[in-house]
Amino acid sequence: MANIFEKLFAMKAMIMNQNIPELAEQFDKPLFIWIRRDPIFNIQSALEARKRQYGDINTWYSFKIKEYPHLKDLDPLESVAGQIAAINRSVEQGIAALPEHKKLVVQYEDFCQRPEYYYNEITRRLVEQGGVRAEQVPEYSGEVSFSNTNRWRLEEYSQGDAERVYEAVTTGKE
Repeated sequence: MANIFEKLFAMKAMIMNQNIPELAEQFDKPLFIWIRRDPIFNIQSALEARKRQYGDINTWYSFKIKEYPHLKDLDPLESVAGQIAAINRSVEQGIAALPEHKKLVVQYEDFCQRPEYYYNEITRRLVEQGGVRAEQVPEYSGEVSFSNTNRWRLEEYSQGDAERVYEAVTTGKE
């Protein structure tokens, strides 16, 4: 689409999380932005999405990653912790393989506090790449900050449960 319309193109690349280097090869001037969130609250969000979409926390939600066959029948907390860990690992490896000018890693909590800073950082990088001219970039006119949603709300599991399971999944000490 970017090549056909000769315009900037942005997408949430969930389906491509495990294929970042291959996706990067498809574009002349890509800028990959990873908004990295505290994984414990990613786990909560995924469990809440299961409940919102399917009425319970047992049904898989989101794209079926390559680890899906191993994760699908686990306890919901273990399944989602494994899902988040696998996605984070894939994105981290894919982003690491990119040159510095083609990536930006943003901590979600910091973005919520400083959206104008990140708007300027993104537009600066796009201008440097030649993807957009500086005079085309509008001044930031958005919010000064956002409140993040990092508060534990689940009743089925505690935040401590999520922390323990995620630690076990990421260190292999299950």
